[in-house]
Amino acid sequence: RPDFWAQSATASSEPLRVGRSKVPEAMLTGKVGLEGVIISPPEVIPPGEGWRREKRVRFLVRVEEITLGGDRYQTSGGARVSILDPVQEYRYGDRIRGNFRLRRPRGYWNPGAFNYRRYALTRGFQLEGWGREGEEIRLLGRDGGNEVLRVVADLRETMLKRIGADLPPEEGGVLKAMVLGDQSGLSAEIRKAFLLSGTYHILVISGFQVGFFAGILFFFARLLRLPPVAGSLITVVGVVLYTLVAGGSPPVVRAALMTGLYLLAVIAGRGRDLYNTLALAGFILLLWNPLSLFDAGFQLTFAATGAILVAVERWDLSHIARPWRWFLASLIASAAASLGVLPVLALHFNRASVTGILANLVIVPLGGLVTAFGMGYSLLLLLVREGFSPIQTVVLVLTKAAIQAAQTFAALPLASVRLYTPTPLMVVTYSAILAL
Repeated sequence: RPDFWAQSATASSEPLRVGRSKVPEAMLTGKVGLEGVIISPPEVIPPGEGWRREKRVRFLVRVEEITLGGDRYQTSGGARVSILDPVQEYRYGDRIRGNFRLRRPRGYWNPGAFNYRRYALTRGFQLEGWGREGEEIRLLGRDGGNEVLRVVADLRETMLKRIGADLPPEEGGVLKAMVLGDQSGLSAEIRKAFLLSGTYHILVISGFQVGFFAGILFFFARLLRLPPVAGSLITVVGVVLYTLVAGGSPPVVRAALMTGLYLLAVIAGRGRDLYNTLALAGFILLLWNPLSLFDAGFQLTFAATGAILVAVERWDLSHIARPWRWFLASLIASAAASLGVLPVLALHFNRASVTGILANLVIVPLGGLVTAFGMGYSLLLLLVREGFSPIQTVVLVLTKAAIQAAQTFAALPLASVRLYTPTPLMVVTYSAILAL
């Protein structure tokens, strides 16, 4: 159950079943009737090239009934479906019935290629498919899912709509990605700029945003002179709510779990050992979904966090004046994270950014400001539909600055270097040298 929103789905390692047997592949050649409940925030996929010129909306369905050869069967399992050229509005908790072309997730079998089938299992679906609204796709009401998550889903959707209506498409798309985890508004040029500059993690809700949000809550708790235990408890509750509003994707759940475990140690009055916190978070996540071990995002998260912890502990900067101390600490953290994730990047993507260390020094602080003001502005839009002009101006200026910085670093020579897939011995040797 890798997705927080898919808490009511069956375990991801189970096949989709009809009675006691798997769905025969031969019966998936035509249209298949499907009924179930939407259990993930619908993701809008903008038009692309080729057959993807159509707009799509994609979501995960907990399948309850399937029609094969005119016969209806009770089922269990997950399916990820796309609606081509959607007109209706699809929401978490909606019950949907329709005819879809379904298939088992496929992938390339080239050595070292992305394992899409394993990715599908980690995301909780055993079938994928597509259909059109004109082909008897109907919504049967909204009585599925969790009641609390339905409220949170509506809140998230309202925030996304108001950001899109209040800001230009480019800046609004970046803000929605950084604050609420919705990447449907990102253009191909923006994605490429952040990817080549080695700062794409800024556009993905992860430890950066969750830690920043937790820091803001804890700061205000201290400002109000609340006891550490009360401040930690408020922060934990706030992080859980933000995880839900941000879509509950695996990266944000990982970050929230790490942050929550650290703060729970404060509440329990136990020693705060960051290595133990990191190890416990990884252990819990692997108990939840063992296939996460092979997920690139999981590996990147723990490689980067572990490298930063080692580097920060190794170099004592307390004797250096504060402005220079902050700069050196940022430089060390950026370099450690870049070096720590290098084998993972080479293994999964065959690319790394040489300029990423410097790019992160500039773009990460800008991203922090965008996140802080963006969170406040998103909440303000819930209260005042038109927003507040001064804050809107600040958000626009900061977002444009982050975009321009990413484009500048992406244009530098060696911004993105092609790497060969490393062997296990190369990874072990590299890690040993880095540790020494």
